Amino acid sequence: MDESTVARGKAIHRRAERDYRWEGVECLPYKEDDRALFKAVSRQILFSDPDLAGELRYFEVQPGGFSSLERHEHMHGVLILRGRGHCLVGNAVRAVETYDLVTVPAWTWHQFRATSDEPLGFLCMVNATRDKPHLPGEADLAELRADGEIAAFLRDGSEWLELAGQGRNPARFTSIGLSETFRSDCLHVKRLLQGRLRPDKARAWEMQRSSAC
Repeated sequence: MDESTVARGKAIHRRAERDYRWEGVECLPYKEDDRALFKAVSRQILFSDPDLAGELRYFEVQPGGFSSLERHEHMHGVLILRGRGHCLVGNAVRAVETYDLVTVPAWTWHQFRATSDEPLGFLCMVNATRDKPHLPGEADLAELRADGEIAAFLRDGSEWLELAGQGRNPARFTSIGLSETFRSDCLHVKRLLQGRLRPDKARAWEMQRSSAC
């Protein structure tokens, strides 16, 4: 490469490619932390350099997917670059769409969810040196769900959130394409074992599964 492309080992210009990809930028898994809880999210690191005090990433949430519910010491600056969805920041759920800006203050619970029919892509600026995310425990989840609007926002991922409160990560299973029926069966078995499934519901589910086999 010539001097117009690379200066002191740094790429000066990287061209945009199709479908929100960039030249020389690897598309990575969303998280490398096994505790994290999410569905159908990818990550691209656009700028990360020792000479910068921050890091700029592009996250893309596929239709029906969501980022992890978390909080941390550092703040986020977010620009919605693609699609529409909803975000939880603190004690409020907001609809977001292309070019909206979202500020996530320090130690604030937050999560981004895509709509069911299109991806949600966003730029996220953070400190270069930062703490690891903190995930919610059972008490945190109970406090969040005390708000009806937040409870409704989280409801689609309630099965995953229940396991998050127990320190488990079922999102790893969704990435290998297990069916909705299988995940529903797992939840029913879990509730049977915990004595939380009503007898009439248990009998109906057993009959349904017997007829399907």
